[in-house]
Formats: sequence, structure tokens, C-alpha cells
Amino acid sequence: ELFAALSASETAFINMEDERIAALPTKAKKVAYGFSEKADIWADAIEVKAGKMVFVLHHAGKSQAASFPMIGRHHVLNAVSVYAMAIHLGLAPDLILQRMASFQMKMHRGEIVRRGTITMIDDTYNANPDSMNKSLHALAEGYSGKGMVAVLGEMLELGENSQALHAEVGALVKELGCEALYAYGPQAKAYLEGFGYEGEEAGSHFFNDHTIMAEALNKKYRGKENTVMLFKGSRGMAMEKVLELIG
Repeated sequence: ELFAALSASETAFINMEDERIAALPTKAKKVAYGFSEKADIWADAIEVKAGKMVFVLHHAGKSQAASFPMIGRHHVLNAVSVYAMAIHLGLAPDLILQRMASFQMKMHRGEIVRRGTITMIDDTYNANPDSMNKSLHALAEGYSGKGMVAVLGEMLELGENSQALHAEVGALVKELGCEALYAYGPQAKAYLEGFGYEGEEAGSHFFNDHTIMAEALNKKYRGKENTVMLFKGSRGMAMEKVLELIG
């Protein structure tokens, strides 16, 4: 409806990585962005280096090296969309790239916290199946080969499909190579089923108390080299309360 309401004198920014968005009709001038030459502005040669995403940004026949201090391809797509809009508003390309490289994420939205031997990704602000998928893939992109641990709170308000959706996330955690999964909240038990835990092993990875969960994590991982923990859950799970007690 938004695109359809735009006039020919206005501009629509089109995410070419979403087929539904790319197919929407509009009278507006289109500025397409994404990961391929089909777009007006696109990024390729995407890599993780030194805790950030580095890539090449292409626009108007020019290619420039760029970086963004968050891990995950979805963050690169966000950065490219911002670049497209900033260019449209008349900002200088070099200034946009400079500000992009120095970006700082707000609290609980992907912050990197280091305590001792443990690196923690604080993505505790909120969660749904799609954001869980993106955060877990970002964990695997940035920290493959290290001791990856998912510490996940329940995803609230998922209705009758809640158990199946939690189990799917648990299976993804396993598929991406995490060595362990710890779950918080009643529906979060399905994470453990999806991961493959059973019986006593499942019980030892499920919690309903932030402090007790943190104590278990500290006992297992304090002093263990190359440990990377992703903390994420719905806002009501307040998973940052666990993270604050780690280390």
C-alpha cells in the first residue's frame, strides 16, 4: 500500500533481496539495493574480518571498499539501504562510508561484550523466528571454529505454532555448529528438543531463573578459551539479566 500510494515525483527504495518487495508495483522512481548487479547500489565480496563486515560497495560505475562494525550479512544489507537513502538526500559518499564504519549499535541490539575468555553477543532486546535465524547465522559467520553457545529465551506470542517454531530454532542451532544450547522460559523447552537434547541432558540445559542459569554457565565456561555466547530472547524474557552475571 505504501509503494502504491507514492506518486511519480517520489522515490521508492527497493530491497532486491526480498522477492515480494521487488515485485510491488509503484509509480515512484525506484532505487534498488541488494547483493547483485540487478540493483542500482549493491554490495559484494562480503567477508568477516576483525569482528566486522567488510565488503565492496558499487554505485554509479564506482566501487569502494566499505565496512560495518556488526557481524552478519543482514547488517550489510541494512548498511547498503542506508547508503542508498543517504546518497539520495545528497550526502557525500566518503562521509557516508566513514559514518558507516564508525556506527555503534544501541544497547541489547547486537553489542559485543567481552569478559575474561568469554565473548558475548548481547542481542537481548527482542526475538522472533526471523530475527533468531539472522542472529544465529551471524554467529556462525563471525565465529565458526570457536566454541559457540546459544543462550536463548522463549519467543513470546507465537500462538499455536509456538512449539514447532522453537524446535526449528533449536535444530538450526545444531545445524550451524553450536556446541551447546541453554534455554529459558516455558516454551523454550522446545529449543532443546530441536537441538537433540533428551532426558537429564535436556533438564540440565533448561532454566526458569536468571541467576541459576548464569551460575551454570559460569561453572561450565568461565576460563574456557574461545567461548562465544549469543544471548537472545523476547523482551519479556530479559535475557540481559543472565548476561550481566557472566564472567
